[in-house]
Amino acid sequence: MPPWVVLAGVATLPAPAGGQDLRLISAEAIGVAAAVRSLVGEGVDVDARRADGATALLWAAHRDDLEVVDLLLRAGADVDAADDNGVTPLERAAENASLVMLEKLLAAGAGTRAARTSGLTPLMAAARTGDLPVVETLLRHGANVNAATTETRSTALMWAVAESHPTVARALLAAGADPHASTADGFTPLLYATHNGDVALADMLLAAGVDVNETGVDGTHALVYAIVVGHDDFALH
Repeated sequence: MPPWVVLAGVATLPAPAGGQDLRLISAEAIGVAAAVRSLVGEGVDVDARRADGATALLWAAHRDDLEVVDLLLRAGADVDAADDNGVTPLERAAENASLVMLEKLLAAGAGTRAARTSGLTPLMAAARTGDLPVVETLLRHGANVNAATTETRSTALMWAVAESHPTVARALLAAGADPHASTADGFTPLLYATHNGDVALADMLLAAGVDVNETGVDGTHALVYAIVVGHDDFALH
């Protein structure tokens, strides 16, 4: 029986039937490494896509499967192949805070400026996660520090401040992140710090040139907002 036929009672993986051969991505999605190796050896299409556009490489990056990523890249897999939402292997590595995976994909030519259809970039994902080495690596490889999501206009700096990652915020500011940027709803990095009552991050933003009286596009003032959300100590700082 082929190694991909059974995995903990799971039924046989699909065989090709006139369309794309999806056995490879199916094997990687459920973690049957022996099947992946066998199928790559057979010469199957390493860039075959499921209905959602996902490839075996995207799944391998999602699972942080370094061995399979190596195998697929050597077999010619498209390092930037994205699913229908624009998610790339590099973004998955950034979300996983997997520096080794990230560096492997970058060495294979992965682009740091690819974005989801929503505009979310690998740098934003890393800023949200708060992994400084991953953020710094993406910046060194040309990530756009001021990219913004399509509808909300959120930036990597906003994610770092909102999630209270001061070291990441500092690195982004040093790389040229705009501390005055505003979301479509009028939220600035300073207002995110205010929402969290994060004095240290607020001070960092003020040191980067933000005016304490600066407001969001809707006129929201940090002092007033701090009182509204119950951060009186922040307001008195």
